[in-house]
Amino acid sequence: MKKEHLQELAAELISSSDEEKKYERLLSFVKKEHLLSPEAKKVVASVDDGKKRLVFLMVVALQQTHLLFHPTGAPIEGKALRKLLQKLAEIDHFYSHLGGLIGYHLKVLDLLGEKQEVVAPLHIEPPAAIDLSRDSEQVRAFALLGLKNLGQVAELYPMGGLGARLHLQDANKEPLAAAYLPFLGRDLLEILVRDLEAREYLHYKLFGKQANVLILIMTSEQHQNEQQIEALLQKHHHFHRTQERIFLFSQPLAPVLTHEGHWAAKRPGEPLLHPGGHGAIWKVAAQKGAFLWLREHDVGKLFVRQINNPLASLDRALLPFFGVGIADNKRFGFMACEREAGTSEGTLVCQRVENHVCISNIEYSDVKRLHIEEDGAYLANLNILFADLDHIEDALKKEPLPGLMINMKMQVPHYHASGECEEKLGGRLESMMQNISESVHMQSQVQQDCFVAYERRSKIMAAIKKADGDKKIETPESAYYALLQNNHALLKEACLAKVAPFCSWEDFLQKGPSHIFYYHPALGPTYEIISQKLKGLTIDSGSELELELTEFFCQDLHLSGALNIVARQPLGHLENGKQIYSDQSGKCTLKNVRVQNDGVDFSADNIYWKNQIAHKQRMQITLEGSGEFHAEDVVFRGEWQIVVADGMRTVARMDANGEVVLKQEPLEHPSWHWKYAIGKKSHIQLKRVQHNVFLTR
Repeated sequence: MKKEHLQELAAELISSSDEEKKYERLLSFVKKEHLLSPEAKKVVASVDDGKKRLVFLMVVALQQTHLLFHPTGAPIEGKALRKLLQKLAEIDHFYSHLGGLIGYHLKVLDLLGEKQEVVAPLHIEPPAAIDLSRDSEQVRAFALLGLKNLGQVAELYPMGGLGARLHLQDANKEPLAAAYLPFLGRDLLEILVRDLEAREYLHYKLFGKQANVLILIMTSEQHQNEQQIEALLQKHHHFHRTQERIFLFSQPLAPVLTHEGHWAAKRPGEPLLHPGGHGAIWKVAAQKGAFLWLREHDVGKLFVRQINNPLASLDRALLPFFGVGIADNKRFGFMACEREAGTSEGTLVCQRVENHVCISNIEYSDVKRLHIEEDGAYLANLNILFADLDHIEDALKKEPLPGLMINMKMQVPHYHASGECEEKLGGRLESMMQNISESVHMQSQVQQDCFVAYERRSKIMAAIKKADGDKKIETPESAYYALLQNNHALLKEACLAKVAPFCSWEDFLQKGPSHIFYYHPALGPTYEIISQKLKGLTIDSGSELELELTEFFCQDLHLSGALNIVARQPLGHLENGKQIYSDQSGKCTLKNVRVQNDGVDFSADNIYWKNQIAHKQRMQITLEGSGEFHAEDVVFRGEWQIVVADGMRTVARMDANGEVVLKQEPLEHPSWHWKYAIGKKSHIQLKRVQHNVFLTR
């Protein structure tokens, strides 16, 4: 059969909306091409659902009948046939703009053909980028603008990926979603939401009101991904957010084809289906009512962040990114950084097409094929995106699935009509969500309706894609190492702490980190804020400091060992199970305090990136509800476990014998809080406000 005949058929199917006419055209086609066997005729006659009859004939027209018939020639029957045809009908509907199953198949063949061709260089140049890496008044002003308009920007998370390369499995050895990766002992979904909470909390502290940002999550149908994400949300009580402000939608699966153009399958009735790339996010969101939902809540901007980069929200980078997008009502935006050899990242280019330019993403698999030079002029795409809802809806009318590509990198099962099954290279049609930027046509880069914002790679990019622990790129260990490096820089450069040099990658793998410091993102999230809460720190080599709270002040703290301070309610209080940002949170003050203990047991089998760390000794302070801890001119030696009850304040003092004495006092209301204000040149300034606390004696 000639490919041209299938192309004509696909074009006719696109142009027709009449189901009966489509059926007649398909029936005529398979008869003319002598593809309709007597057995197939019987099956078609027995199917009483019009959509299912159509897709049956499409499979016949594509000569992929190994999906429909056993090697004996007998068709699959009953429930298996109905399930197969129902699934194929859903896929056909999703790809209807291409011509359904036939158009999908042809597009894969076209892209496979292009892979074999020598492609002339594109008319491209490096994109102009707005530098957000500098601590300038302009960048701070953009950050405040983004923060002020936080409620106008919904957060959109693609989470349809599996953690296969991360070896994530449930108790039954079934694959788990990548969102389950236990980075720092928290799943990646929780890390994303904590970063969002930090921005919301900062908005509350500066502007005095709560911004409950809308969250959208795209799941997939593969391996019960949607149910797994739902289970995570339920585990976290929907992060104490109004459930109606979280919108889940699932992307359909796409057929996998072998390099020769056969549909992959292990057996009849079971084609191999995989998610069709995160580019489906726009079309699926529109189809499932997500965009209508946004409009009902008067939200017109979107922030997209992939789940596998836990560093993306450090310091202030995302806030000025929002601000740039909002300032001039930009239609689309990319967050970018310098490229690094060996990573599987797209490259951003400014492409000249006829009488306009556009910002585009070239996938890593096509960089060499398209003759893009490996130099420092081009920037890496981080899949951190800003989008205007009006523009996305307009762009979808022209290109429902942007950036279509095929990547034949998987070993897939190829089931022969004879009954044999062998492994072959295969892939499915993939769409890239960032390539919708190509719909933003500009006269020049100066116009910047589509913008690129730059941040240093070390501060914004540490993707987790595989489980090879000895590799310094794209592993949990490398992301953890990068996080500790950033936190070391925060202490040394912003807080002016006395801290030993950070260890090399080789020493980290062999001995563990030189010291450990992490904190709740709402402690800042910006380094400028954190530096006003942490003053006069001295942290000895091998020490561990964990600050899981926001209302914290230390002045002249010397740590030699392990200190963990955890507030059970770090952001405020709960009302009817919902998070209310307030000053009714756990608080801790340490002035002229020394903590000495044996700390982390570096000889143990620690998995640092999971926060599975053994200790010889440590000091733990747990603040329940609005409990407060205050220590001044105190030395804590050895093991300490201090729990402060809700509504109580524990005060630590040294007695005449040099022993630490703890005194508990009931509180009628919080004794102090941090007051945030916008100062000169868009700086955020903090003031520690003491209250006249009337204690019940």
